[in-house]
Amino acid sequence: MNIGFYEGASGLVAFQNEMNVVGNNIANSGTTGYKPTTTSFEDLLHYRMYVNSTEEPLQGTGTRNVSTGMDMTQQSLLSTEGDLDYAITGDGFFAVDNNGTTAYTRCGSFQAADDGTGKFYLADGEGHFVLNAQGGRIPLTRNVQMGRFEDVSKQIGVFQFQNPGSLTQLSDNLYAANTNSGQAVAATADVQVKNGYLEQSGTSLEDEMTNMIMAQRGFQMSARVLQANNEVEDTINNLRS
Repeated sequence: MNIGFYEGASGLVAFQNEMNVVGNNIANSGTTGYKPTTTSFEDLLHYRMYVNSTEEPLQGTGTRNVSTGMDMTQQSLLSTEGDLDYAITGDGFFAVDNNGTTAYTRCGSFQAADDGTGKFYLADGEGHFVLNAQGGRIPLTRNVQMGRFEDVSKQIGVFQFQNPGSLTQLSDNLYAANTNSGQAVAATADVQVKNGYLEQSGTSLEDEMTNMIMAQRGFQMSARVLQANNEVEDTINNLRS
């Protein structure tokens, strides 16, 4: 098969993946604590254009997405004064019980969840119980006079990873540890939890719109490569007939 078909097809796949990533980042521009996904590309296998040439220039056979990661840069905190709103300052994550396994998040928009016995515990928006440093649930006490729950920021477990950008993304705001990220360890003293604040999304609409335009142009150029090679093949076949 003409190598141009591989080049065009691989470009279509790579740039479509890029548009999907960018689209998801844009969709989460208002999601509390969201960390945008990034992608990187590399050329596919190179081959020698001229076998007998002394310089033997190389030609690529297309491109592909080789990795995705997350931009874990700390974002600004928005004051909400919500009694169940929490934000982390520094490189850390909240831990939640995800159906028997531990998952991690930067989103501190929490709620009070009943465990079925009439007791209330801190939970995330999906109903996962937030964990303390020992992996236990965090009970909530309501201040009747103030009409709000007591601050439990000192009870919330905060954890760090050697390479947080490599965490496995379970959903838009939920992550799991893996061999590349390293295992969770207790956060250092400089990482703090603030009550009444939420971390804003890390998505920059300006940057993502630029990325989308570039990905769309790359997709269009890859489609043109396929079309051009198809026309060449048709011409060759017509000459042979």
